[in-house]
Order: sequence, then structure tokens, then C-alpha cells
Amino acid sequence: MASTPINSIFDGAKWFLDRGEEQNEYLQPLKLNGLIYLSQAYYAGLKAGAKLMPAFFVAHDLGPVDPNLYRALEQRQLNVFYEPVVGEALLLIKSVWKKYGSMPTNQLTKELKSHAPYKNSYNPKIRNNEIPLIEMAKFYGNLNKPKKEVGKPKFLRTQNGDVVNVTQWMPKKKGI
Repeated sequence: MASTPINSIFDGAKWFLDRGEEQNEYLQPLKLNGLIYLSQAYYAGLKAGAKLMPAFFVAHDLGPVDPNLYRALEQRQLNVFYEPVVGEALLLIKSVWKKYGSMPTNQLTKELKSHAPYKNSYNPKIRNNEIPLIEMAKFYGNLNKPKKEVGKPKFLRTQNGDVVNVTQWMPKKKGI
């Protein structure tokens, strides 16, 4: 078995939980699974299908989840030994946090469920159908598809705390 930059899914989960705590946000198990899923998927897309951590994801009714992490989070606390995330793995999960960390759980889940790897693997008649890593790599690595499918939205919060999608303002040309 090939070595992975992050030794355990719990190391990545702990990093995200710490970021949430720093921002006074409780990360729901489904959101944490989504962030871990995206980290694995983007890494696989960048590294020709290689794993970021020893984890696998299934197309659950709730969205893409690692069944082991989800089960462990049911207890609301991870009682395991953690190793710090470093190097390129740290850079990658920081970018996932920056892009998706402020997104509400239901919005993140809805987006992930609309992506091809989940949709192609989800079957309500088959419980916990595995999402192939190669499909995740192709989709999130932008292989053989238009850029707009994944997109790079920017989310900010309003004064009321609502999350909004923002785009750069472009002035109208005179005379049009």
C-alpha cells in the first residue's frame, strides 16, 4: 500500500475541527465529512489519483461520507491520537477550508450531491456504495470537463451572518 501525506483521516478531521473552533463554529459531522471528502478529491485530482489520507467515501443518503469518520463523530468527540498535518497536505486542506469552510452544511452537502462522483455512485437501493477515487480525481482535477462544472465561488457573510456568493464588480461600458 502506498504511503499518504496524512497518516489518518482523524489527523485531517482534527485540523478542520480546530479551525472551526478558532472561528467559534461547531463543525457538524456531515460538514466535516464534506471537507475531508473535498480534500481527498482535490488531492487525487492534483496527484493523478493518489490518496491524501487512508480513507474512502460512500454515497450515503446524507451525502459523501467516510463511514468510519462519521461513526466516530456520532460520539461528538474524537478520542484518538493525532499527528499534525504538514507540508503540501497542509496547504491543500487550508485551501479547502478557505474555499468551503464558511459554507453552511446544507449548502455544502447540496453542492457535493450535485457533483458527478456522488451522483454516479448514489443508488438508494444499494447502501453505502463506494465513490471511486478515480472519479473524484477526474472531476475535481478538471479532467475532460468544462471549468464551470466545479467553479470557484467566493462566499462572504452579510451583516446578519447570512452566507452570500460574491463576484467581482465590473463597471458598464459607456455608450452601451
